[in-house]
Amino acid sequence: MANDTHVLSTPPEGAPDWTIPQNWADYTAEDHATWDTLFARQSKLL
Repeated sequence: MANDTHVLSTPPEGAPDWTIPQNWADYTAEDHATWDTLFARQSKLL
């Protein structure tokens, strides 16, 4: 395995805590509604 590969480095676009900006303003009301529906449906399966 190559020594120059380090999978635990923070990605360049990410913060030290591995979060990335979500840019919520870029999503439409329909986008948000879709994700709300998907999240609710998947949450029931947990």
